[in-house]
Amino acid sequence: MMKQGEANVPGTLSLQARLGIRNHWDRADSVVKDHFFKLETVLGHKVVSNPEWPLLLAELHDLFPDGREQVANIAETVQVWVKSMLDLLDPEDAWADKVLEKTANSAGELRLFLDVNANLDKPVTSWSEGQQGFVITLPRNVRVQPNELFPVFRGQLYACFDEKKQTAQADKADDWADVEVDTTTGTPMVIDQQTSTSTSIQAAGSSTPQASPYLPTVASLPRPDELLSKPPYHLLLRQSARGFIEIQCSHSPSLQLLAYYFRKWCRVNHQDTRNPPAITVTLHQCAFALGEMFDRLTLSVHDIRYVDRFQPTVPMILVMIERLLGFKAVSSQSQGDVWHFRRDTEIVKTVL
Repeated sequence: MMKQGEANVPGTLSLQARLGIRNHWDRADSVVKDHFFKLETVLGHKVVSNPEWPLLLAELHDLFPDGREQVANIAETVQVWVKSMLDLLDPEDAWADKVLEKTANSAGELRLFLDVNANLDKPVTSWSEGQQGFVITLPRNVRVQPNELFPVFRGQLYACFDEKKQTAQADKADDWADVEVDTTTGTPMVIDQQTSTSTSIQAAGSSTPQASPYLPTVASLPRPDELLSKPPYHLLLRQSARGFIEIQCSHSPSLQLLAYYFRKWCRVNHQDTRNPPAITVTLHQCAFALGEMFDRLTLSVHDIRYVDRFQPTVPMILVMIERLLGFKAVSSQSQGDVWHFRRDTEIVKTVL
């Protein structure tokens, strides 16, 4: 039997929540499944959405003590999102072509993720390049009225591929002073040089808090992405094989910044008829998170045949870690090719 208060602990689901998931989400004849089928029919691609229910419902427990009501509200919100998407999928509109292009790049699936954010007063939806799918982010502290969300989702969906905001400006960015990462979303953005300020990567005044003699309770702890947004930040650089480097970091935006930078400047391997990037840059999702959060970045040669011509090197990455990200070396193990770095000042804005 579930103990009192256990329903608010991530990893557990109350009986009411399990019933809600079964009736409002999993059943083949549920309204959500019916809407997904309609969207699949129009797109010609499968719609995939597998919410992290224990984590999601734990975040929203204070708003919806009844698990069935929680799931029903989320399901209705997703239904409105699908209706908004269907309303925009005009074959004559370039936006529909963009959706098809994105789904083609994500194994032919339209992926939908659900997240929660304490700083929102209404749901927002966006496209995540890292997850290769759409994300609906729900407010943690405001009860959502799904029937009011149609114009909200419709406008946000139509703007989520706005080239002016997403990529067009990136071509103008020639140095690190023109790009910043929003730490609330982890999304790098190019900013106009005229409006940019010389913000230092070192945020002032923050230091490691003094350790408490008491251990916290699980219920009192924030989400992993919130917990790891504060210092100290740890980073491990590992070269485990020829042509392969792995970077592990507790600060997800720092990894994303490195990944976007490497992808931007990576050469093309013209010796391969497929013309792939010379180095494959891969961000890996953290196993302990609700929304988009990365804890590993790997750099590898696309094909071992070209390892003598192209391979990632440690010195270049060391410079970026220390000079640009502001991490300081803690230790190194030359035999294992492992370098440990740490940063104790808070990163408020990461400036490239």
